[in-house]
Amino acid sequence: ETRFDSMIPVIPWMILPYYSLYFYYPMAGFLGMRNDKTQREVVIFHQILLILTVMIFFIFLISPAEVDLREPITETNLGMWQVWFDLLHGVDNPWNAWPSLHIVHSMLVVLIIHRWYKNKGTRAKLLLCILWIVWILLVISITTTKQHYLWDAISALIVGFVAWKYWIKPVLEKCHDEEMVELFNNL
Repeated sequence: ETRFDSMIPVIPWMILPYYSLYFYYPMAGFLGMRNDKTQREVVIFHQILLILTVMIFFIFLISPAEVDLREPITETNLGMWQVWFDLLHGVDNPWNAWPSLHIVHSMLVVLIIHRWYKNKGTRAKLLLCILWIVWILLVISITTTKQHYLWDAISALIVGFVAWKYWIKPVLEKCHDEEMVELFNNL
């Protein structure tokens, strides 16, 4: 924990962007069903996401880090947001801190959706802009709900960027080669 972690205030309504993570998973599958090309990418993307998650779980096992930031939440009047925090704290133990899977998963989903829709017109660009804003709120929310340290967000952004640039994006490009297309068609 750094002094910056304790300086970040609890912002009760930020629980909504935090919970938005659960919309990203079906979004990636649903929006990728447009055509054969994106369907191949959906399969590859989710396979890599699963492998990456297992790799991150090894970090959790090798170097468990307890997030001990919940005290400011008990001192804050959460009002109507209390039930959402209670639900979260009932199922989410304060372990598995870094890198934040909330950030890694959601970042990669936003990047692949951006890949699929960046050239699809004005409406798509507007919706992508909204998606990026909601994602930025999600990134901020992991610290303002006291679920993660600042380091957890930074390390997740690094993991997500490296995985996208050096692993996912190159594999997505390769999955459109003739031999890969034929392999998919034979499944």
